[in-house]
Amino acid sequence: MERADWLLELERGKLIGMCELERQHWVDVSTWHTRTKN
Repeated sequence: MERADWLLELERGKLIGMCELERQHWVDVSTWHTRTKN
């Protein structure tokens, strides 16, 4: 049971980490787009 909880936490952490990376990526993309447009 403990191992399952640990795996669950790891998966959740991975998902949160991915969300952060995705968000940063989209911020980079949008800023790049506005920069090239002007």
